[in-house]
Amino acid sequence: MFYEKFLKNPFFMIGLLMMFIFVWNLNQEDGMFARRAEILKAHSCHAALVKLKREIPANWTIICNANNMEVTIKKNIEKSSLAEGVDLKEVLYREMANDLMHLAKKAPNDNLERTDYIVVKILNPKLDIHALTEGRYLARLATLTEPRIMAEHLRATVQVQERPH
Repeated sequence: MFYEKFLKNPFFMIGLLMMFIFVWNLNQEDGMFARRAEILKAHSCHAALVKLKREIPANWTIICNANNMEVTIKKNIEKSSLAEGVDLKEVLYREMANDLMHLAKKAPNDNLERTDYIVVKILNPKLDIHALTEGRYLARLATLTEPRIMAEHLRATVQVQERPH
């Protein structure tokens, strides 16, 4: 057969070996297919993301960084549109709590429990609020029904950082 001549040729074997090394390097950490390889790894964040993509509003962006979830939410609340005596910071904190509750209710609970960290970034032209919590705490939030207990749970499990502009 014709392929027997190629297999006996040393240049063909060296070329085949070089091609294998080239393709292998494409799939390494900084290679061309590294992002695709990361997506195909089994993480709970990716499993939760599949369902959340269908349930999130248009102003949300969710990505997975290994087994950590990063949620970016744009809130264009102007200070002039607020009622008299209502602080923008207070409204953004309430929105953040509602968004965390939305995540907890819409994501599959077992996948959310196994997600390491969840970062929620509320972006506003005047003030950004970044919240960090663990997935197991956010999954627990979905089971709470009384507002006072929810507020205590959020206070105990969520770390918040403000970034004024």
